[in-house]
Amino acid sequence: MGKYFSDAVDNAIEAIYYTYDREKAAAAIQPLADAANAGDGDAAYILSRCTSGPQYSWDYHPFQANDEAVEHLIRQSIVQGSAMGVLGAAVATVAGEILSMLYSIYIIFCKKHAVTVSLKGFRFDQTTLRDIYAVAAPSMLMQSISSFLVMGLNQILSAFSETAISVLGVYYKLQSFVFMPVFGLNNGMVPIISYNYGAARLDRVRKTFQLTAATATVIMCVGCAAFNLIPGTLLGFFSPSEEMLRIGTVALRVISYSFLLAGFDIIAGSVCQAIGNPVHTLICSVCRQLAALLPAAWLLAQTGVLDLVWFCFPISEVVSLVLSILFLRKTMRAAESRIAALGDA
Repeated sequence: MGKYFSDAVDNAIEAIYYTYDREKAAAAIQPLADAANAGDGDAAYILSRCTSGPQYSWDYHPFQANDEAVEHLIRQSIVQGSAMGVLGAAVATVAGEILSMLYSIYIIFCKKHAVTVSLKGFRFDQTTLRDIYAVAAPSMLMQSISSFLVMGLNQILSAFSETAISVLGVYYKLQSFVFMPVFGLNNGMVPIISYNYGAARLDRVRKTFQLTAATATVIMCVGCAAFNLIPGTLLGFFSPSEEMLRIGTVALRVISYSFLLAGFDIIAGSVCQAIGNPVHTLICSVCRQLAALLPAAWLLAQTGVLDLVWFCFPISEVVSLVLSILFLRKTMRAAESRIAALGDA
């Protein structure tokens, strides 16, 4: 194994996985940690497996499960160039996507639906594809933008501490419980908006938008209240250290203020997309997640105060709110003009 790993990693693997001696396994941890701190990414990855629970080592080994340490060590192994770290993260991601795809195929082709899907006689139509991608492009780019956002924020937060990066990761896990209901509302609203716009019923378009935006805002307010009132409880699900609790409590409270505006921003952008102005949605998303948030985070980081960096989230939402209102008004006026022109014709 020497040609693949360092001596420290070789010795640790031998002691942890190929012997049944509890004391030898325990003694191998410190040299492994020293190697990881010295820049050995493979050592960091083996350590992450040891702290993942007994299912990744022998039951009798004296290793304590620590989710925060696992996340930190896997990230460290990837940064340090460990092939095992990259492979482990890639396998988990790809496996999840494959399972999701297989389940979707099963639901579509094996369950009963009002509309039967069949590939018989299927042909590609360039016009249809162009129209689909014209509307879908903003959503595709938004998914990729979020990855660049996290990378940029991690780079900025790394100047403070690894715990700050872990707090950011915990935030993104927690905020999913707040944003997912809003995205569900959003997905239900888009076809209703599109249908009524096609039917020249702008009164229904406005009513649907108002109802959806109000509901989304209420959900976001509930999320903001939870992040402000019980941040310690929310962080407690991730076995936090004292430092993580201290940093995370401030972070969750500050970032949650952005929720108050985010609901409206998300719904307004999707209205523009549903009516046929996906470029407006794209501009809002880029400004919200890159053009405003990252520069604000970088500027606030120059103060040397970590607690101020979290204000980049509310700042970006304010920018997005202004753009969303401007683009929504422009989109609705254009829709009124098109419908009026059709009526005159």
